[in-house]
This record gives sequence, C-alpha cells and structure tokens, in this order.
Amino acid sequence: WVSSKLPDEEVAEWLNTEGMSKMMNRYPNVKPLFERDMYACLAELANDFDTEEQRSVPPTFILPDDIPKFKAYKKACPKAIFMAKFDAAENETAQFYLMKKRSDLPQRLRDQRMVVQRYFKKPLLLDGRQFDMRVYVVLVGYDPIHAFIADEGFVKIG
Repeated sequence: WVSSKLPDEEVAEWLNTEGMSKMMNRYPNVKPLFERDMYACLAELANDFDTEEQRSVPPTFILPDDIPKFKAYKKACPKAIFMAKFDAAENETAQFYLMKKRSDLPQRLRDQRMVVQRYFKKPLLLDGRQFDMRVYVVLVGYDPIHAFIADEGFVKIG
C-alpha cells in the first residue's frame, strides 16, 4: 500500500517495479486533472463534441489566456453574466465573483489567473434544488486503461 504523501516521482518509480502486486490510493501526476483550469480545458473539449442542445458545461474561459475569446463572446452576448472562480490561497477558501466585465472584480484579483464561466440564473434543478452527481471509478491500469465503474453513484442536493 502506498500513501498519497509520497512525491509523484517516487510513486511512479514504485509502480514500475516488477514482481509484486501493488495497491495505492492515487496515480501519479493526476492532480492537474482536478484543478479548475484543467477542468475548463476538458469541459471545452467535451463541448466540441456536443451539439448546442446537448451542452452541459457553460461557455468557459481561462483568463488571461483566453481574453480574445472572452471578449468576442461578451460582444456576441452583451447581457451575459459570468462567474469568476479563483483557486483557494493557502488557508483560505476558494473565491467566486459574479461579473459582467473584469473591472467588476476587486483590483487585487484582476490580473490573477481565473476560470470564468457564463452564469445561468436558472440552472438545471432537481425537485427545485441545485444538485451534483458523483460516479465512482476504480482505475486498475492505465496502459492500457482498465477501469471499473460502480453500479451506484451519489447525488448531493443543495
């Protein structure tokens, strides 16, 4: 069993040793998949495969990288409201701000890296309440990918 406190390099080295079965609670180098900007990139890729009616992720931009795309979208949808999401600083919670333009943000945050998504006043609701769904997956191998998806999931209703 390997603890998650080992550096990624040591975990990768341990996984590559031959002659023993291995169990661990994470794979090395997957942390970026759970960060806001990587999620935004993956969501954009998913939206590329969906039709406008199927899209489940609102238009998403990573600023300052996507400023030209963000400005073009704002020009096409001038009344749109956006949610700016900042990663949590040390010992702080994550920060969220509603805005129509970057100047609506506090001055200290305007130049920081952020994920900006279009805000919808009427999100998809379940019994009149916001919700999220979780599906549990056990990744057994990654070359080739071999995974099991749990029969049951989890729905959190807000």
